[in-house]
Amino acid sequence: VAFPIQYFTTGVMAGAGPGFTTATVSESTTYAHANNTLTFTIQPTQTVFACQTCQAPLFTITGLTGSESDSANFNSSYFAQKNWTRSTGVLEFYPTANLVASVAVASFSITLVVPTAQSAVTPTLSGPVGTVWAYKTLSTTVMGTTM
Repeated sequence: VAFPIQYFTTGVMAGAGPGFTTATVSESTTYAHANNTLTFTIQPTQTVFACQTCQAPLFTITGLTGSESDSANFNSSYFAQKNWTRSTGVLEFYPTANLVASVAVASFSITLVVPTAQSAVTPTLSGPVGTVWAYKTLSTTVMGTTM
């Protein structure tokens, strides 16, 4: 499913594609069966406009496997959750506020239950399906279990 590109500004410098200046994740706990709040912070390299009627997600985080949560308990002033798929560890979301390129740093959090036993995973953030947005592997592993 291709996403309408009109939600992004044009005029990216020659040779540079849209992506993320910043993409980080932190977590609140690693204890089995505990509620783990994952806080994500992103900063796009292109301005992204709010999308109140999105039919497809604008952003996707993959690799959040192993959670015991059927819902992601999404919390943000900048984004809204489109979909959470527990079996594949995929979170889809879209902006509800304009994010100005290289200025706006937007955070959001989700709460997932830490699995019984699992090695930590490394999530990946990607832009709209059908566009040239670069993906960004987040530098921190999460959802590993401490007994």
